[in-house]
Amino acid sequence: MRTTKPQGPLKIRTFLLWDVTLEGFDLIKNKQLVIERTCSLGNLSDFKELVRFYGFETIKSELLKSASLDIKSLNFFSHFFNIPIEQFKCFSKKPLHLQQ
Repeated sequence: MRTTKPQGPLKIRTFLLWDVTLEGFDLIKNKQLVIERTCSLGNLSDFKELVRFYGFETIKSELLKSASLDIKSLNFFSHFFNIPIEQFKCFSKKPLHLQQ
């Protein structure tokens, strides 16, 4: 994981965090939200910016803990990071309508 503080501002498209007041928003404390949204809804430029800001290991770690990746993003990042899909939390979590 990245041990140094990210340098400079995170330059992703602001619509990815549509429900957040960006003024005063802590990108370190809320990295799970930022990484999930950007990896699910962002483009290649947004992802490259995530890598610059957080680093590959932090992104991988947060995606493994994510409970809400869509299936397309889940499959992509499983192959991208060469991690079996079963290791992602969101893969093993049942949708609410299937829980009894």
